[in-house]
Order: sequence, then C-alpha cells, then structure tokens
Amino acid sequence: MKTFRYVCIFFIAIITSVSYIFGQISTDIVSSPYNSMAYEVNEIAFEGNVYFNYNELLNYITSRQTNISIPNKILSTYHKESRKNKHIPQIIVEQLYNSLAQFNDEYKYFYKDIVEEDAKVLTELYNRNGFHYAKITYSFKEQNNNQGNILTFHIRENSQYMLSNSINYKGLDSLDADIRKRFDTLVKIKANDPFNEESIENEIVAVQNLFLRSGYMHSKWDVPSVIYDTTNKTDSVVVYFNLGNRIKIGKIIFIDSTYNQQVVANSTKRKFIRINEGEYYNKNRVERSIDNLLRMGLFESVIIDTLEREYDDGDFVRDFVIKSKYRNFRDWSAGIFTNRTVLDKFYNLGVEGEIFHRNMFGSAQAVKLYSKITLKDLEHTISQLIIPDIEFAIGFSYSQPLLWQIEASKDNTRENIRVGLYSSLEYSRELLNGLFDISKISFPLSFPTRLPRGRYFANMNAELLFAREVPVNYAAIKDNALNNANTHQDTNNIMASLVLYDKIDKYLNQPQFHIFTSNLFSISLTGDSRDNMFSPTTGKMTNISVDGLNPLLSWGIFAGGAKYIRIQAMHTHFWKISNSSVLGIKAKAGHTIVFDEEASFVPQERQFFAGGANSVRAWKARELRYSTYSENLQQGNITDFAKNYIGSKTLIDGSIELRKKLNDISGLSENIAFLFDNLGMALFIDFGNTFGWFREEEGVKTKVHPTDYIKKLAVGTGIGLRYETPIGAIRFDFATPIYDPMHKRSAFGDLVLVFGIGHAF
Repeated sequence: MKTFRYVCIFFIAIITSVSYIFGQISTDIVSSPYNSMAYEVNEIAFEGNVYFNYNELLNYITSRQTNISIPNKILSTYHKESRKNKHIPQIIVEQLYNSLAQFNDEYKYFYKDIVEEDAKVLTELYNRNGFHYAKITYSFKEQNNNQGNILTFHIRENSQYMLSNSINYKGLDSLDADIRKRFDTLVKIKANDPFNEESIENEIVAVQNLFLRSGYMHSKWDVPSVIYDTTNKTDSVVVYFNLGNRIKIGKIIFIDSTYNQQVVANSTKRKFIRINEGEYYNKNRVERSIDNLLRMGLFESVIIDTLEREYDDGDFVRDFVIKSKYRNFRDWSAGIFTNRTVLDKFYNLGVEGEIFHRNMFGSAQAVKLYSKITLKDLEHTISQLIIPDIEFAIGFSYSQPLLWQIEASKDNTRENIRVGLYSSLEYSRELLNGLFDISKISFPLSFPTRLPRGRYFANMNAELLFAREVPVNYAAIKDNALNNANTHQDTNNIMASLVLYDKIDKYLNQPQFHIFTSNLFSISLTGDSRDNMFSPTTGKMTNISVDGLNPLLSWGIFAGGAKYIRIQAMHTHFWKISNSSVLGIKAKAGHTIVFDEEASFVPQERQFFAGGANSVRAWKARELRYSTYSENLQQGNITDFAKNYIGSKTLIDGSIELRKKLNDISGLSENIAFLFDNLGMALFIDFGNTFGWFREEEGVKTKVHPTDYIKKLAVGTGIGLRYETPIGAIRFDFATPIYDPMHKRSAFGDLVLVFGIGHAF
C-alpha cells in the first residue's frame, strides 16, 4: 500500500502519526517471579475502542501477554511441591527446575520501546480508517486482583471523517470515450462514505489495471493526497495519473533458447498467446500469454518484453519479443504416483515407469510409453483391512494441448474456446476382490476444453471410450460356485451376484462378433472457484456430467453391451467462519436409465455406491443401499463381491462438515505449538443412500416410492482428526449412525473408524 499524503486545512500541518506517545508506568508493578530484572505482562487490555474489537487490535500490535501452557502448569506445580518436601532428592528438584527452562518463551515482558511503537501503530490504524484525531495512550500497572501486571491501551477514537466527494482523478483528460465509460463503472466510492485507505487504494488500483489493459503501458499514479476539513469533518482525496502514450503492439518476435531441443513451431506458439499485432497493449493478456506458454510443459521460463531499440516520441507502436527457454523434451521417469477420481473421490496408489517426448511433431504433441501397477480405492482397503484390487497396465498415450481454437466474444472482447486432445491405447489385467481376473483393452478419446475466462463453468470435457472387457476366469468361478449350491435359492443368489460378468460373458459369446463390450460417450462441465483445491476455505465447485451409450457408433460389430444413460451432479460450497474454522457442504445426486435390463449392463466403474470415507461415513464403503433383497448366500467370497462390486442405479448423497484448525488452542506452549499447525478436527453429518441395486432379480426388486428418496436416506454423524499435507489431509473419522432406513443398526449403537486421504469433499 502506498503511503497517503495527509494535509489539514485551517491548520498548517501534515499528519501521518503521533510523534510522542504518552504512557503511564506505575511504581507498584510486580517483577516476574521467573526473572526478577523484568516485569511480566500478565494481561493486555484495550479501553475505549468501539470501531475495532479486541482481537482486531491485538493482531496489529507486537506486545503479547504471558500464556502459560498446561504442561508448564503441571511441571511448575510438581517443582513447587518438590521444594517443600525434604524427602525428595535434590537432584530431582534440580531436574524439574531445568525442565522448566523449555517454557521460558511463554513468559512475556514489558518493553517500553515496543509498547510505544504499538501505540503508534494503533494510531496509524485509526488514521487510515478516518479517525484522524484518535489518541492512543497506555498504562502499565499491577492488577487489582493481585494476578500480576496489566498493560492497557487507552483509546479515544474521536470522530470518523467522511468523504466529501468521490476520488478526484487528475490527468485523465486524454482518455478515449470507450475507456472513459469503463472508468466510470469502476468509481464506487461516493460522498459521505467513511474514509478508508484500503477501499480508496483498491479503487485506484482497479483504475490503474484498466489503463494497463487498455494500451497505457507506462501508466503510473502518484501518492494520493488527503485534505482534511476539520470544520465539516470530511476528507477530499486527490490522485494524479501520468498515463503516457497509448501503445499498440507492432511485430511479435520469437526468440528461442532451444538447448539442442526440437524447435516448437512459431505458428503453434501464436495459438497460445493472447496478444496480437495491431492491438493495444494489455498487461493481463501479456500475463495470460506467459501462463499459457508455460502450461504447454515445454519451457523452463517465458519472458515477454518490448524490443530494445530507439523509439520516436510520437511513435505509439512497440515491437514485442517473446523469449522462451526450453526444457528437455526427451526423458524418462519412474516412481510412485497417486490419483483421485473426480466424483467418487476414490484414492489410488501405484508405481509407474514411463518414457516420453514432450514435442514429438513440433506442435507440443506429447507421446508417452508407460507401464504401471495400481492399488485401487486405497481408503476402502485400509478401512476394511482387505487385499486391495490390483491392476497391471501397459500402454501408449498421445496428447495435444491445442487441437482447435474457437473464437467467442464476451464484454466486447475476443475470447477463445480452446480444445485439446488426449488419447491412449492401454492393455490391463485387474484382480477384483481376489476373485475375478479381468482382461481389458481401452481406447479413450478425450477433448478437454477450456472455456473463456470470467465464467464460472470454465472447463468442459467430451470423451469417447471404446473398451473390450473380458472376465478371463468367469466360467471357472461360476462352475465352482454352482457346484457348491445346496438349494435352488442358492443358485439364484449366485447368478444374481454374478449378474454383471454373466451378461458380459453372454454378450461376448453371441454368434455375431463384437469388437467392444463398451462403446460410450461422456460429457462433463466443471466450475471451480475454491481458493485451494486440496483444503478449501472459501468458494465452490460444481460438476455436471452425462455418460452412456455412444449414439454415433451403436450398431453392428462396434456396438457395445453397455446400453444406458447416466446423469449425475455434485456441488460443494465452503465458507470461512473464522481464521481457523471452515463450514463446508456437499450435495450429490445421480440416476441411471438402462435400455435393455435383460441383456445390457452398466460397467462396474459407472455404477453408484454409497458409504465409506467419502460418502456416509457411518457405513462401510460401498455397502450402503436401500434393498430388501435376500442375501442368504453362504459362499462368502461371492457375497462379498456382490456387496462391494455391484452398485445401484440411483444415488443421493450429502454432507455438512465444520472444520477447525487446532493451532490456536489457548494455553498451548510455543515450544510445541508448531506440532499443531497442521492438525485439525471436524464435526460432520452425512446423509445418503443408493436405490435400484443391480443384483436384484426381476420380480423381487425393492419397490421405491418417490417419497422413499427422502425417507430412506441413511443419516450418520461423527468427529474426525486431520493432518494437513501439501496434497490434502490425512484423516481419521469416527462415525456412528443416527438413522438406518433398513432398521438393522440402532442410533448411536456402534462406532465406525474411517481412514481417508484428502478431505471427504
């Protein structure tokens, strides 16, 4: 913040802060029992403050009061009592005394220079908020209750000055009409508004940014002058701008430091920059151009500046140079990786090796050969202490950051819709539930799209997925299970549990050959205004998606057996309640329409599940559903597979969570306070359920009435402990049911311990 120049009319004075602070130091102050040469500050108080509260003022000053932690109190008591007891060896007494030294930083002492500086800081604080004649003094004396010394800041706020008019901007006579119109929309401060330096500077900075976006490359503003009127108790603010010439962009010249790497085509780089020859200079577009070029992943650094040459005073055109320092394009890597699914929040962990080229064909096309082993849904694995699903994959991927660029307009400015391309060809083998061996070939074709800036929904993705999924050992599993069936009901239960892979097996063994088992499309739209994607404190995130049968290639040998349409949406919102508290809510819903329930299927990863670390935490992962279907099946592995790997058609899920950091606990020793910097707790309520379990057979399906989507929602609550890391929180949640729609569990009847990586939402 620039220093404001204050001038008082009717009195000849320039006022910035009080040069001398009056303070009263009592003669009866108590010296510290821990340092006889110093005086302890046992309490800090503010007297006479109305505009600012206690905590706001305390945050501005350096002085602090003694804050004895609980461990210090306990150890001090032991030491005091040990000195009284003659039977305790002296060496123990001395050891206790030496241990108390670790708490020395908890005792705060009075320093006159610091206190006087604090009073000046408070005076300036009031001055910046219109209290130009506020008076701050202090006193330091013994407390009346003999509890040590109290430091009191005595505040006389006096009148708060109002603005006599809007800010008076000087030097803007040459503004063009279109810029003048936009300038007028930025003038928010009006007459009779309270004087506030921060608000005034925010408006001036907004005006300056407008000029920098409108060609005035060398625009500068002088220190604002504030003129007091002590009679009317009003302020006038004057600010002088030096706009300079309005600059147009001439030639754009690319200079590459390639370090023997393949040159990126200038035509490709031009598609990523937001400045154009012949347009007026725009600082925001220059910064966005640098950001876009760096996002290509090809450059260590990018600098955009004017060409260094002599320009005539009347020359309003400048040539610009874009200097790029190249990275190493060809490389390899190996290591541990983690990822998390967008909507279900399943956390995966694995190891991967890859060989890649970042600029294969000169237009930032990235090509990668890779091999990886993945442990899937790690939170479910740890919470239930089971063997994780393991997937081995080998594949080839291709990505191009800019495939198409579509021009759009917004607020009379040109914006671009940027469409990229990602594709891969992957072969994988996955072991599900220690039971099914799944062989899969997948070929996704994705078009990640960046929508124009300034919109909430800024990202879209369209994808075509061609996949062939084969349950290699299905026949053996089916025969073994049926051989162990004792009754007709057992047989029905077995076939119901194997319904997904039974349909895939039948589809693959039809007389007509099918290339794919799934031929799907999906489209999603995402808006995100959160301040932090891992541990947000403010903002919101919304995702809306549709996926299902690909209508373009749903015929002949290309048609897949997955014939459905699924719609789902999720919204999260966060509010910062205090410096250490955040309130968050989540709402999620989805529904699936299956076109041919007798023969078609929904892939397992596209079914809905509820319960677990990122859903209703009082229920085990994937096991929450509203179903009256009998589960009297004696073969444990088949039953486990049905419960954990057969999902439902419909999902409703939500949470309310209050998150609290533990770094501001009173009485916490400074020596151990750093241990609590990343610790937090949460209090939460979850609700949700899934409906239309795919395992249910025709004729015995659970009837769901419209009101059941509300009445049959399970509700749970709990408390959790978090430890923040750079990639999100590691958490342990303790949850218990409040309401079980299946009436199998009583309210607060049992406790579920849930392990999670990252916040639940």
